[in-house]
Formats: sequence, structure tokens, C-alpha cells
Amino acid sequence: MKNNIKLIGLPLLALLLLVTLPALAYNMTDADMHSPRPELPTRTPTAVPPTITPKQPTAVASIVLISDGDVDGLQTAVEWQDNSGNWHVVEGWQSPFNKYKQVTWAVAAADYGKGPFRWVVSRSNMAIMSSSDFYLPLSGNERVVTHIMP
Repeated sequence: MKNNIKLIGLPLLALLLLVTLPALAYNMTDADMHSPRPELPTRTPTAVPPTITPKQPTAVASIVLISDGDVDGLQTAVEWQDNSGNWHVVEGWQSPFNKYKQVTWAVAAADYGKGPFRWVVSRSNMAIMSSSDFYLPLSGNERVVTHIMP
């Protein structure tokens, strides 16, 4: 049995040497020509702009009416005066007082400095008082405050 193993082992060893020696010889002779891994291209970092540009907060000008008296059941409106001296209601600027006895309206930048305007306070659709004339704010973050005592 030992002889059979020797007979099988020698051809197997010869076959292994026949296959592996040329591969080892190729790798050793071409080692200077081939690098272990391909060279990577050099990369230049590029700036990527953010996908969302933060918006700057916009300044908001406003007009404010504050009451120092009882405001239950009272309605307010803002009116503008034309060149003939006639008063007209500003559409959308009508409201009752809030729980702090105030009414506030934002003013668009295109309307800065316009006027004259006035506040009108009414009860049951009948005007009971109006404020003195005023002009809208001249810039953002400015407030024109009017106090009344109905």
C-alpha cells in the first residue's frame, strides 16, 4: 500500500510543480512592470452649492390700533383718502379687536410711506369714532401705532 501512495504522490507533486512554477516565475519577472493595484486618478475636490438656500427673514412693517377702553362688539376698518378728500375702506383691513384689545395689519413694501389713512371703529355697522390721519411705515420692522378710547 505504501508503494501505491508513493506512486500516486510523485506524479501529483510533478503536476503541482508544473502548474505553479511558471506562474511564480511570471509574477517574479513582471513584478517591476505590474503594480499590486491600478493607480487611481488624482481627484480635485469641487465645491458643491447647497441644495437649499436659506432665506433671509423679511422685515415686516405694520400698523397697529390699540384700545384703552371696552371693545366688546366693536369692529374696526382702515380707510384711505383720495385726492378729493373722500375716504374709502381698504379691502381686507376690517376686523374686530383681538383679546388684547388690538388690531394689527402687515404693510407691503410697495405701500411704504403711502397715505393718509385712518382707523374707523364701528358698532352695528355705524361708525362711532375715527382716528387721526396717519401714513404707512417708511421701512420694514417699523410700526405705526394708534391708541383710541371708544
